[in-house]
Amino acid sequence: MRVGVLFFVLLFGLILQAQEEPPSEGAKAVALQGANGRTVEFLGIKAASEKGITVQMVADGPLVGITWDKLDLESLKTDQPDIHAAYLAAKNEGKETELNLGSFFDPTKVKKGNPNKKQNGFYETSSGGIKFLAQMPDGKAKGVLLISIGDGNSSVFISRGFRNTGPFGPLQKEFGLAVVGYDAPVRDPEPGKVDDFVFAEKKSGGAFFSALNTFADHSENPGLEKLPIAVYGVGRIGAAFAYNFTQAYPSQIVAAVAANGAFYAHPVSPESAKVPVLFIQGEYNEDPERWNATHKLEEVLEKNRELNPSWIHAVEHRGRDARSRELGFYGRSFLEEMWKERVPESAAKDGIWSLKPLSGKGYSGDLETFEFEAIEDPAEASEEGKTWLPNRSIATMWSDFGKGELVIP
Repeated sequence: MRVGVLFFVLLFGLILQAQEEPPSEGAKAVALQGANGRTVEFLGIKAASEKGITVQMVADGPLVGITWDKLDLESLKTDQPDIHAAYLAAKNEGKETELNLGSFFDPTKVKKGNPNKKQNGFYETSSGGIKFLAQMPDGKAKGVLLISIGDGNSSVFISRGFRNTGPFGPLQKEFGLAVVGYDAPVRDPEPGKVDDFVFAEKKSGGAFFSALNTFADHSENPGLEKLPIAVYGVGRIGAAFAYNFTQAYPSQIVAAVAANGAFYAHPVSPESAKVPVLFIQGEYNEDPERWNATHKLEEVLEKNRELNPSWIHAVEHRGRDARSRELGFYGRSFLEEMWKERVPESAAKDGIWSLKPLSGKGYSGDLETFEFEAIEDPAEASEEGKTWLPNRSIATMWSDFGKGELVIP
């Protein structure tokens, strides 16, 4: 018997183990459908051979073998094409394939300076001294999701394995998005200051579009740099870059999330004010004060009130940390709703997309009671203590989020 690999384990037993010991919350689970029709989430998938695949069920757990006959091979063709390719290579050529998916995936091990295709649709390139990592969707990309989380190393938040998996997998699958993150050499700034990376108009924005150009060439996705973009930003660097990037390039931005951040410094124009932005602030999050930050959320909201911007001010009930499951769910749901409303189904004309304005007059939310009501004039939502809400679905989640009653399916 190979050390750590048990090929006699039945899938039924693995399902029971999966139910008793679910993958840890920090791991990006990989879902596979069994021959019995049931779906199991694995923490990681290491390799494929003639016998089957080796998987990991729990963090630091042993490798466990699953034979091919225990899997639904037809579903692999569409749901997990990379595993299906490894299956064919194993059966036809006797070839073993290192998959390194889920908990085994490490984007930092992708070779530097080589933008050629990696396993599972990954590409890497550098531009302006910033590394960019992209995972392309199945088929041609129809848009871009820019992940801007943390303090300069957002690429680690892209799915660690298959396309359409991880927190952003449903968005990638539904809309055909190229998911892009970055690794920026961010300096530890003096109190009250932030690294110039967050100011997209200086260098980082141009570097991002240059990277998209490279990804377009090497992934056979011409015009990738012209497609609609959704932005998800959290934290000191992440939220600041998301906001400033949105204000600098409003014509391509479908919507943006800026959570638990500050340094929202880029001037707002009448055009950029029309881009829906979800600002999230933890009720007990004191990071901006700890950073001695400038351009805090309250200051930016007050300064631009007269523009009646399409901005949501959301407060996370008892929120302290920069990231939480509730925050992530609400932020991703917001981007999904805005993509459906703003991105036309028809193809772009001459490579240029014309994003649709939001339909309807929206709702006004009360930041003390977290109740909301329909409005006739958007200016009603710009009053002090109020916030604009684009539709009933987002308004309901905003209310539940603020009251601590948001339920994650």
